[in-house]
Amino acid sequence: MLSDNKVIIQKINKTFSYCKKDPEVFLMLSRKCTELILNLVFRETVGRPGHKATIETYLSGLSGKIPERIILNARIIQSFGNYGVHLSDVDQNLDISNQDVTPVESALSNLVHWFFKEYLMLIWSDL
Repeated sequence: MLSDNKVIIQKINKTFSYCKKDPEVFLMLSRKCTELILNLVFRETVGRPGHKATIETYLSGLSGKIPERIILNARIIQSFGNYGVHLSDVDQNLDISNQDVTPVESALSNLVHWFFKEYLMLIWSDL
């Protein structure tokens, strides 16, 4: 599990590095980090997910097993990630701004904090 944690930390650091320099990439990578974390929690809590598991699959299976605030944070990341990847016809000419990523930055921070400090009960400096 420790090697998984190091991979997750690398992905999280990479994700946050894009927050201000490329908000669209940040939204996409935030979704990927969320899926990675939820996948690991799902495997430990529920069992092996199906081949085409999605954030929705994980959240449905984890409902009642993880704090509701974590589900809400994951949904924020999912919603904004969808917005960033699947812009509507009306939004096609709009750039995703730093203000657009603020809720995701907060939600991802909350998810990461919960995962390491509460779920795994690890301290960043121990890794």
